Amino acid sequence: MKLSTRSRYGTRMMLDLAEHHDTGPVRKKEIAERQDISGNTSITRGNPPGSRPPPD
Repeated sequence: MKLSTRSRYGTRMMLDLAEHHDTGPVRKKEIAERQDISGNTSITRGNPPGSRPPPD
């Protein structure tokens, strides 16, 4: 299976979150440093986490 760079980075970030779930909130920069990827990589789309979707 071939994955895009965004998919690979996103998968690595999700695995890192799972491995460090007991440490509390984690900054994207910390994950990027542990995974040796750019902290500027944007893997989020749409509404920011915790925000409400626009009304219908």
